[in-house]
Amino acid sequence: MTRSLAIATNHATYVAFKYPGFDVFFQEAIPILSNSLTAIAPKKLNRVVYRYENEVGLGRDERGELPIHRLFPGIFPNVFTTGGQASGIKVINSSCEQSWEDVGFKGVRGFQANTEDSGVQTVLRITIFGAVEDVTVADLDKAVGSAHQVGESLFEDMISSEFREFIGSSKGEL
Repeated sequence: MTRSLAIATNHATYVAFKYPGFDVFFQEAIPILSNSLTAIAPKKLNRVVYRYENEVGLGRDERGELPIHRLFPGIFPNVFTTGGQASGIKVINSSCEQSWEDVGFKGVRGFQANTEDSGVQTVLRITIFGAVEDVTVADLDKAVGSAHQVGESLFEDMISSEFREFIGSSKGEL
């Protein structure tokens, strides 16, 4: 299974398990979601969310610390990486949400990140999202585009050039 559609009386979700890149995802998802939402017939959409989830396997160093700050420096405030009490990261369970407003839309963007030991290695699960609030079904395509843009800009601000090289993609492919 590579795609999923979930519909309820107050919710519609389209998921690509093997993410083909935004342009392909957008071309697939918008017609399906538009038709689904037309059938549900909401007066407005409370929130349109574009969410990107991934898991990154991380090896611990000889002190048991994780190199998260080298890959995602934007996650950690300076209190963890500088000053007299600074030390390496052993575990993370963090989330943040931020309001934004631009080009006639407003909403939130944010991330959730946590680590979990699988026994062999540590997995960093990270979710980056952008959301647009209070739009109509007719504006779904513009809202998804804006939600993607604010989520992608957050991702780009959080990652290091080292991680950019690791994932091997060019800017804009989130």
